[in-house]
Amino acid sequence: MLAAAREVRASRTWTGLAGSGRTALIDHRDAAEAGMRVLTDPALWGTQHDVTGPLAMSWPEALELLSAEVGRTITFQVVTERELLERLTSAGVAAGTAERLMTWKWGILAGENDYTIDSFQQIVGRPPRRSPSSLTTTAQNSSDARATTRGGSGVAGRPLGHRPTAS
Repeated sequence: MLAAAREVRASRTWTGLAGSGRTALIDHRDAAEAGMRVLTDPALWGTQHDVTGPLAMSWPEALELLSAEVGRTITFQVVTERELLERLTSAGVAAGTAERLMTWKWGILAGENDYTIDSFQQIVGRPPRRSPSSLTTTAQNSSDARATTRGGSGVAGRPLGHRPTAS
């Protein structure tokens, strides 16, 4: 969500490809906490750890929650691939990074991210934070944030097309 901070702040609109499709957003604080546990606990080394938030939702659904929390309407506008590429590159995102971000959005549209798993709780020992509190924190933190080129900020951190297997 931080990647859209500048646009949302300026227009109260977030543009993108994935108006439908769902992803299980994870609070950035939870992602950091899980990352620290993995880095500092040798028992967790040597394997991939996929983490998700507690609820899969579409970007428009996430923005409805965020709007309610911040008291301002923030909408999602679907744009064409060319429009999104132009918006990203004109904001300073390298063309290759912009294309990777678009590929990630295609995965959302295809349903690749429409799931939740309990690995965060297994790593940290508690469930992930629930929205909208994590969305509000992201919105508060993004008020001074600069647009980033990191795709999937606050989103399940895993390779594209990777779907975890049940353990």
